[in-house]
Amino acid sequence: MRTKEVALSDIKMNLDVRVKLNDDRVLYFAELIEKGGTFPPISITNLKEVGNSDWYIVDGRHRKAAYELMQHETTACEVLAPMTRVELLLKALAANISSALPPTREDLAHTIELLLANGVRREKIV
Repeated sequence: MRTKEVALSDIKMNLDVRVKLNDDRVLYFAELIEKGGTFPPISITNLKEVGNSDWYIVDGRHRKAAYELMQHETTACEVLAPMTRVELLLKALAANISSALPPTREDLAHTIELLLANGVRREKIV
């Protein structure tokens, strides 16, 4: 893993583990940014199926939205090894489950649907 500054416009806002972003959380993060607060780098990866041209968020969707709201052009990102779509979904789900704002039931149902649509067998989803 390495950390580098990445243009926010180069990072795809994939809502893999969220049906939608929590506006209150985005505004809270934006207020912290305005006051000089800092955050851990956003975790990003490339999808093996697509190639290395696009960055996809593994963890940090609300932070990205807050930086955009505050009109930042770049942010520090932790660059993870390329993943398959299923690996991205599972890693993002794990990161969000242990976060301060865990996924809702609707978010979990959405993620399970995406896993099924990407070929994960129902009995593999616990």
